[in-house]
Amino acid sequence: MPTTEEWARVHADLTRGLRLPCKLRFSSLWKVGAHDWNCNLGKCDIVVNPFADFRVPAHLILHEGAHHYSCPCLFLYGKGHCRHWARVLCDMYKETGIALPHATGFKEFARAAGIVHKIFDPSEALQMQAIADNPQLVEGADA
Repeated sequence: MPTTEEWARVHADLTRGLRLPCKLRFSSLWKVGAHDWNCNLGKCDIVVNPFADFRVPAHLILHEGAHHYSCPCLFLYGKGHCRHWARVLCDMYKETGIALPHATGFKEFARAAGIVHKIFDPSEALQMQAIADNPQLVEGADA
């Protein structure tokens, strides 16, 4: 799990490179993260739950940053993960040179990026981490 310092470093690098005005805020009130507009204050934040099981900070920062530049579908229709958002996110990956994830739980992003759409099971992530931490658990692995 990334430290808050790692999240802050990745956030600073990406927001500077992409000219995103979003500040970083940590909160356990969100499941994983969010783009919080704070409309009354005229500011916005990328909110990260530092306790969430999320291993690649760049993916979440880009995901939430794309909400900053995407269309008003979220406000008009309550659909924040629309094709416009997905296109913005793909462009951000290209601009930063960060490799796309292998799979995503967001259908429109999967379609736009040409990657696998997959609903992630939290227990699967825990199993994958256990195997990464203990390769001897894999059947047939060398002792």
